[in-house]
Amino acid sequence: MKCKNCELQLKVEDNYCNNCGAKVITKRITFKTLWEEFSDRVLNLESNLFKTFKHLFTQPEVVIDGYINGTRKKYITAFGYFVISITLGGLYTFVFGEFFIDDFLNGADNGTGPNDMDMVKSIMDFTGKYQSMLNFLNIPLLAVVHRLVFFNYRKYNFIEIAVIYLYTFSHFNIILYLVSLAFLWSSTATLIISVLSSILLVFYVAYALMRLYDLSVQNIIIKTLLFLLIGGIFMFLITIAISVILYKTGVFDTMIEAAKQAAEAQKNKS
Repeated sequence: MKCKNCELQLKVEDNYCNNCGAKVITKRITFKTLWEEFSDRVLNLESNLFKTFKHLFTQPEVVIDGYINGTRKKYITAFGYFVISITLGGLYTFVFGEFFIDDFLNGADNGTGPNDMDMVKSIMDFTGKYQSMLNFLNIPLLAVVHRLVFFNYRKYNFIEIAVIYLYTFSHFNIILYLVSLAFLWSSTATLIISVLSSILLVFYVAYALMRLYDLSVQNIIIKTLLFLLIGGIFMFLITIAISVILYKTGVFDTMIEAAKQAAEAQKNKS
């Protein structure tokens, strides 16, 4: 008997292939076999997902340290959790951009002109389009800042630090997108959530790091303030660099021209 996936010669008593790990299936497809496969793959994923979601609240050090030290079955992996977060982010961006962005901008309009509102919409469209890439690029940047702040700790290497932020940022974003989707009907609630999200993110990451490094409250406050200072300097420099690139490549001019055309079209309609 050969493995149907890699064609390795198998023994009669083998239940799994020793080469590729595939399960040896000899029975024909029945409703029972379909249900067993569904239970093993889908329901088990849901169980692991719920367990990961719950324990990243209550025991983030267990989930993250477990993955770093080789646990792969008990919880969703770091990249798997990240994929779930960007999937939810894509859903939120689509729903918000298609059905709620105009109401949100109208609710946030405090006397700004149409050009300003169209500019804001263009920036939000740009951010939503590249949201997944921006989220992923944040991870190595955070790992660099982390290394500088925790220079006197050698518990984790650079890649393991990146895993910490894959988990913590993915977890926070999953919560943020779920809550945001629930309150999309209210532009005021959406604005409040967007303002509070940055503050709550800092608190959650600080909480996770405190447990991972077994720090006192005083130490984590000092580390958090230092992280915000160094991270703020990095973001300022990166913002300047991106602004220069966008200006040199003509993206800013394109956005401004598009805003002017939209404002002119709106004026002609009225």
